[in-house]
Amino acid sequence: MGIVVINHVSLDGVMQSPGRADEDIRDGFALGGWADLGDAGPDGALGAAMGQAMGPSFSWLFGRRTYEDVVGHWNAVGGPFKDGSTPSRNSSSRGTRPLSCLGRGRG
Repeated sequence: MGIVVINHVSLDGVMQSPGRADEDIRDGFALGGWADLGDAGPDGALGAAMGQAMGPSFSWLFGRRTYEDVVGHWNAVGGPFKDGSTPSRNSSSRGTRPLSCLGRGRG
């Protein structure tokens, strides 16, 4: 299997996860959470589609801020992402705080 990339991009080119409105408010950005449908959307379709796309061999590559946000959230609420996620590799491009790769399964 090749590499599959999943990006969250709005129609006007904003590349940000479809998370909370307060997810990234740096520099006065007030449009976060542009696809926020709660945990799984009104009918569970978003959560089901994301769960299917992110199966057992899926890995994530995050920058430091996103990694800290994701880990903080899932450590607080628990569930399948926390239970199935283990840090697999840390790397750094500048030698400061690391970028992190958080993988599940064989990722």
